[in-house]
Amino acid sequence: MQFLKFSGNVQNSLFLENDENVAAKIIAERFNISDDEYIDFAAFMSDTLYKVENKSHLLFISSNKLVPKGVHFIERKNLHGKITFLYVRSVGLYLFLYNGEQELWFNGNILLNRHLYIFTHDSVIGSENVPKIYYSELIGAFSSARDDVERIVLEAKEVEFNFRNSTNGIHH
Repeated sequence: MQFLKFSGNVQNSLFLENDENVAAKIIAERFNISDDEYIDFAAFMSDTLYKVENKSHLLFISSNKLVPKGVHFIERKNLHGKITFLYVRSVGLYLFLYNGEQELWFNGNILLNRHLYIFTHDSVIGSENVPKIYYSELIGAFSSARDDVERIVLEAKEVEFNFRNSTNGIHH
C-alpha cells in the first residue's frame, strides 16, 4: 500500500498520500473506532472538515481566529499553518494532522506535513517561534464545552486560620 505507510523516523506517525478513504478504513479498524464516529474520522482524514458532524470533537491551532462554529480553538500567533485535532471519544484518542511548511517539533521529532499523529498525555508540540502546546492545554480546550466531563467543586465551611505571631489570616 503506497498511500499508507509507517514513517520509520517519526514516532506515532502515518503518512497520508493518495486514498485517504482507504487509509481511514484501515486505521479505524485498527483503532476500533466506532461506526458512529467513522464519518467524522473519514472527513478528518480527507481534510473535508465541513463533513464532520460533531464539530465539538474538532480543535484548530493556528494564528487565524476564523474557525467554524462549534470548533474549539487555540491561538498561536507565530504559527504559519494549522494543526487540526480530532477527539475520538469511543477510544479516547486525540489525533492530529499538521498542514504547513513551518518547522515544528512533536516530542523531539520534526512534524511532517499531512502525517497523522496521536497526541498522548506526555506530548508536546512547539518550536523556537511557536509557544509549546501541552496535553493539558489541549484537554482544557476540549473539555471547556463538554458536558460529559465531571466537574469537581470544593467547598470549605467554617475555615479559620491565623499566621503565627499575627492577626492576619482567614477569619469567619
